[in-house]
Amino acid sequence: MRRRTLLCACGIALSGFAGCSSNTGEEGKETTEHPTETPEPTVVADPTTIPTGPISLLALQPALVKIDTDVARFSGGNSTQYLYLHFEFTDKKPPAHEDLTFQFDGESHEPIAKTHSILNSYGAQYTRRRGKGWVLFELPASGDGNNAGLCWPNGEWTPSSQLQNRLAMPHPSLSADVSIEETIAPGSVPTITVEVTNEGSIAGRFVGALSRSGPEATAMPVGEVTELVPAGESKTIEVTESNESFDVSADQRNDGERDLSYEFTYDGNKITQSVRITTDN
Repeated sequence: MRRRTLLCACGIALSGFAGCSSNTGEEGKETTEHPTETPEPTVVADPTTIPTGPISLLALQPALVKIDTDVARFSGGNSTQYLYLHFEFTDKKPPAHEDLTFQFDGESHEPIAKTHSILNSYGAQYTRRRGKGWVLFELPASGDGNNAGLCWPNGEWTPSSQLQNRLAMPHPSLSADVSIEETIAPGSVPTITVEVTNEGSIAGRFVGALSRSGPEATAMPVGEVTELVPAGESKTIEVTESNESFDVSADQRNDGERDLSYEFTYDGNKITQSVRITTDN
């Protein structure tokens, strides 16, 4: 399966789990407030638009892509996994970002603090004032998912059994074959092709970081390259920088020298490729 990239579910079950707090109402009775019951939101494996519903799954992945000194860096390892959830509260007083806690493997995990260094395609990060957006949790790579769930003051959310089971499993082994055009015509952009193969028995998300230098930039992040790959299958991702076209002066064309350079990193691997701008294509 081929997907072209331009760079620039969980059911709700209010069962209650350890670590979530309740509240005492005005009449002295213990109460627990929950989001208004709605139909189950769709599990979004690779969203192109922000999903609807109070809480829904955006992605479960083994790594992140972060901006580090003007380049995109792959950040992750064998000991962690990252859970992206989307929130859209209709309450008049939605919880604060720091009041959200995800329970997993007998531990409480706070969301990753508000940051502009993480690259993704999920829109804005959640804030209480906004009442919606993505929230990101760093979790152990595997563990006991039976009591996994989210809680905040006066509320809780229990993921579907499928997500709880998936959280408990190690990420599958993914391999990638990366190809970057070596020459391009003036005024065009190179295409980066990433063929990802899932060698495991469960679906897994591939994550890679792409950066570029030249013609005028010393170094800059291009973005995150990510795709959900079913078990035992391969997917091809074509990455093209949007709103870009590259050229150099006439005397620099066809001179055999490097005009652009790309660096692609993923899971301990680094691929670099020089690109020349030429009229000889």
